[in-house]
Amino acid sequence: ILAGIFVICFGLFFSMKSLQIKTQDEEMSKVSKADNIGNSTTNLSVDNFDDTDDEEKLERVNADVRVASPKTKTHSAMFKIVICFFAALLSSTLQFAFIFGSDLIKIAESAEGPGATPRTGSAAIIWLFVIPLSTISSIVYGLYQGRDVPIENLWRSPVSRHIKIFICACIPWIGHIHLYGISANILLPPNIAAAVAWPILMGTTVAWGMVLSLKLGEWKDASTEAQRKQKLGLAVTAAGIIVVMISVAV
Repeated sequence: ILAGIFVICFGLFFSMKSLQIKTQDEEMSKVSKADNIGNSTTNLSVDNFDDTDDEEKLERVNADVRVASPKTKTHSAMFKIVICFFAALLSSTLQFAFIFGSDLIKIAESAEGPGATPRTGSAAIIWLFVIPLSTISSIVYGLYQGRDVPIENLWRSPVSRHIKIFICACIPWIGHIHLYGISANILLPPNIAAAVAWPILMGTTVAWGMVLSLKLGEWKDASTEAQRKQKLGLAVTAAGIIVVMISVAV
């Protein structure tokens, strides 16, 4: 188990290095874009504008210069890593609830009193506490983050888009938590259940995030070196997950 965790951490190290290189690439790209746009504005003279189209063109160019300016506030790779660390630390409390809430699960399974819930569904008692406590704050945070997006986009967006989000985000999010709870409480030996299930859960979550970041084009502007290290980190992380899984059979 420890060997697998070490390999996973080694893979995350390569991912961290790739993120640092990607951040440097983005900074250089912004500087280059600002220089190119700045050079294009020197070829435009306000005195030569005879119609509205030329004035609108100059305004668009000036807007691009403001957006692409290297003075725009950016965050360092270390800042991003710290944010990811605390986000993972806080989000993991949900998975811990399925382990440390085992007493509630046992009450739900009890044949006496109000229990007698099938073992495969007894973990649902945790969701009864989780959903009400987390949904409201998540909705508020989502509305705050999307405050510049018109609220009517919720119902104007194509139905297919909502279905894709549901399939690619909602189901995997709920599914991997259920799989963690079932494996930790039912499938794995009790003495190593949490020690095995937890690294596998976090490792696969991180690995899936790496895959999505590559597929969604987050690395399209990154250099070949950055993409290579990211793919290497993904491969090493996957290898670490396999090592942890093999440890169950040892």
